[in-house]
Amino acid sequence: MILVGLKNWKQEYRKGKHKKVWIVVKANNYDVYLENFDDWLDFKKRHAESGIKIHSIGLQYKSHKVEQDAENAEGVYLIRSAKGSMGAETIDTYTTGIINNGKVKKIMWSIPALIPESEFEDDIENCFEEAIIRNGEKGKTNSI
Repeated sequence: MILVGLKNWKQEYRKGKHKKVWIVVKANNYDVYLENFDDWLDFKKRHAESGIKIHSIGLQYKSHKVEQDAENAEGVYLIRSAKGSMGAETIDTYTTGIINNGKVKKIMWSIPALIPESEFEDDIENCFEEAIIRNGEKGKTNSI
């Protein structure tokens, strides 16, 4: 489910059946709330040719919201993953990132708590293409 605007998100959220982490994208002059990672892929596909300008990428669980500023970034990154180690419980995560100069500065967030598990930087060539939306480059964002 993709919702545009805080009012629409609040109406849906108050129904009580969506108590999960939402992906929040501030793009052009509106806020977009994505219910899950599949919605991110759909959002990317819909805007692949539009030259969209993303101002921030974030996550929200209930009233707790985290975001990364992308105002001056070349693009944004979002992927879902899991973090685990032998004998320990697996932690579901989202990794958000900001793209500049061929590098992606990433933060891995545990969900639903939205606690940063780690911060690191990768070369863009080592990142999942489906996770990337480039800022304002009409026609240059690869569709899925």
